[in-house]
Amino acid sequence: MTHVSQLIMVYNRFKSELLIAPAVIHHLFKQSGNLDYIIKQLSKFTQKYMIIELISDVINEEKFKKIITNNNFIIQDTLPSFPLSRKWILCLKKIILYLKIFI
Repeated sequence: MTHVSQLIMVYNRFKSELLIAPAVIHHLFKQSGNLDYIIKQLSKFTQKYMIIELISDVINEEKFKKIITNNNFIIQDTLPSFPLSRKWILCLKKIILYLKIFI
């Protein structure tokens, strides 16, 4: 079995309607520095929603929102977390939104 086929199996096995990432993004960002890559990888694990806790002291919120939008998500809601530099961001995959319009 190749590395790629193993990754595909992992994505398929753990994919769900909702991905929750509480205070994880900033750790991944500090390691890789590539927010776009992180969002692309996380999006493979969700069919509909992502809830991400963003720490704006580490990641610029506007940059984050732009990357989310560029990766076929719509920001549905933003809620405060604790401490105040943290926010919960609820994201919806655009394909799901389009399906709801046509159904």
